[in-house]
Amino acid sequence: MMTAQVTTRNEAARAFLGKAVSKAIETELLAVAHYRRLAAIAPNEALRKRALGDALEEASHAHALARAVRREGIDHVVPAAWGPELDGLHAAFEACASSGDIAACLVVQDLLLEAAAINLYEALARTAAGADAFALAALLDKVIVPDERMHLADGLRDICRLTPTVAMRQAAFDRATALLVPAMRGFADPARETGCAEACGSCRNRCLKLDACDAGETVGSGWGTYLLTIAAAARSIGLRPLSVPA
Repeated sequence: MMTAQVTTRNEAARAFLGKAVSKAIETELLAVAHYRRLAAIAPNEALRKRALGDALEEASHAHALARAVRREGIDHVVPAAWGPELDGLHAAFEACASSGDIAACLVVQDLLLEAAAINLYEALARTAAGADAFALAALLDKVIVPDERMHLADGLRDICRLTPTVAMRQAAFDRATALLVPAMRGFADPARETGCAEACGSCRNRCLKLDACDAGETVGSGWGTYLLTIAAAARSIGLRPLSVPA
């Protein structure tokens, strides 16, 4: 009985990892596009160089993730671009960029999306370690999560530089969250046994949230953890926590 349970849980973990890493690669490609766009409109050379450097790091994450799951023998698909379910996130960033709202761009990518990446990668690292996918776990825990935390920290610093008063900072935060949070709420939806592949398009025969639950992770309920991560980052630069239902 014990062996059957372990095998089932391990299979679920590997299914979750294969789908979630594919989704993570899409988000890395999205981040590359955002950082390159930010570099093109940066108001100073320091921000331009930082954005280009972050774009290179995000691209390297995508390649490293693909290599790691291949090395672990985990079934996966390497996407060539992000899927349509991420278009709303890109549209929010582009709305800020098109209007020249650099501070809101930083809030979208460096705070809101990097916080989401950190939460996702920490869940993946736990699952990978539990499934004996040690190369993937080490990549996530020792390389990618620290890089994403540095992007978040650099973003908070640059937000403060561009918006020297708390009032200016709060206004940029509010503009960004008004655009981005509605596009992200779908990721907090509960898993569905049917129809999910049609809605998302990336999980093939079964929602990755269901695989995550079977593997001991609860991706949908991670919305609350995500809000806590944002709240801590926002408070660190004097802002009110994000006020949306958990």
